[in-house]
Amino acid sequence: MIYFFLYIGLLWNFSLAISFNVTVNVDSPIGNVSDKFISFTLDAYQVGQKDWAGMNFTELEPLAKALGPSYYRFGGTSADLLTFVENGTTYREKLAYSLMNITISGAQFDQLYTFTKNVGWRLIFDFDLLRRNSDDKWDPTNAINLLNYTTSKGYEYDFELGNVIISMAELLE
Repeated sequence: MIYFFLYIGLLWNFSLAISFNVTVNVDSPIGNVSDKFISFTLDAYQVGQKDWAGMNFTELEPLAKALGPSYYRFGGTSADLLTFVENGTTYREKLAYSLMNITISGAQFDQLYTFTKNVGWRLIFDFDLLRRNSDDKWDPTNAINLLNYTTSKGYEYDFELGNVIISMAELLE
C-alpha cells in the first residue's frame, strides 16, 4: 500500500518537505579509530612467485611511508599451508582444494619484516591452520620454528591462526 502512494506521488510530482534540526556535540568523541585504521594485505601466494611476483620493496617504501601507520597482514588462503624453512628456498606444490603448499625462507621473512619496519607499519603474520598432526589437531611445529627464528632476531610482530576459519569448516572435519 505504501508503494502505491509513493508511485502515485511520483507520477504527480508530489513532494513532501520535512524540516528538522540536528545538534552535534563536538566536545568529546563517542569513539576512537585506531591510528592504523588503513591496513593492507599481501597474499601468502606471492611468496611462491618469482621475486615476490615483481614487487620491489625498496621502490615501494617511499609510497608506503605516506600511508602509515598501518597494519600489513601477510596471509590469505595460501597461508593455511605456508611452511617456514629458515634456510629454505621458495617452493610451491599444488594440493587438493586448489590450495598450494608454499615455503617461505628466513631471508624472505626478513625482507617482509624489514619492509614493514622501515615504513612504520606493523606486520601481522597468518599461521598455517591446515597443518595437522596424526590425530587431526593443529600442528604448531611450523609456527614454533618461525617464532623461535623471529625471537632470535628480536622481531616484534603480531600473528593470527588461519584465514577465514569459518569457510574452511569442511576441510577441518
